[in-house]
Amino acid sequence: MGTRKPATLALIGLAWFLVANGVARAQGACGLQIRVPFEGHVLPLESTPAFGSMKVVNAFPNLTFFRPLAIMTAPDDSDRIFVVGQKGIVWVFQNDPTVANKKIFLDISEQVHSTGNQQGLFHLAFDPNYASNGYFYLSYTASAPHCA
Repeated sequence: MGTRKPATLALIGLAWFLVANGVARAQGACGLQIRVPFEGHVLPLESTPAFGSMKVVNAFPNLTFFRPLAIMTAPDDSDRIFVVGQKGIVWVFQNDPTVANKKIFLDISEQVHSTGNQQGLFHLAFDPNYASNGYFYLSYTASAPHCA
């Protein structure tokens, strides 16, 4: 019994040293050393924008969506917009402010678990070669057990 105690203490000490050293390194590697400027600003903004200088405009007033979580365009020449809905539907429509019709691009609602606010279809990412291969990728909570 007497020889196990020092070995156990040595292992605990080594584990503590490795964890503490790794945490210190990880903390030093995170974050920016300087703020990166964009369009004459840095984040957070240096000052509050002047009241009335920005306004929200409905870009597609003739369309409605239920719980849209992402919007993007495909890397092709189709000039289409894709909207990801939490329930598992991806809609597509032409990039035109007067558009009045949207089509279902993809419906995986049967495979998506979306009963809560933190579940559902989250995002669609197009493959860089989408124009030639048609590949895209999804991030969602699966309805099957033990899947994500």
